[in-house]
Amino acid sequence: MSDSGAMSALRRNRDFVLLQAGQLLSSAGALDGKSLTCDPGIRDDMRVVAAAYRDEAVVVDGPLITARGNDELPEFCQQLVAALGIGAR
Repeated sequence: MSDSGAMSALRRNRDFVLLQAGQLLSSAGALDGKSLTCDPGIRDDMRVVAAAYRDEAVVVDGPLITARGNDELPEFCQQLVAALGIGAR
């Protein structure tokens, strides 16, 4: 998928689940009014475009789930499983 194709898909579907794709979401105009966290390397960029940057391991804002980085992967996955409604069997 080309960059423009990916951004077009993001604009159509607001149900995001991501780890460190803040810059792509920003380019797609999908962060307006959203709370998020991100990799420390791009946090200043996210503060400029996002209404509420939060310095937390994982942030859930409706369908948007963001994490700072790989160290937060276990908590991110827990939130992802909860959002998808997958229960323990």
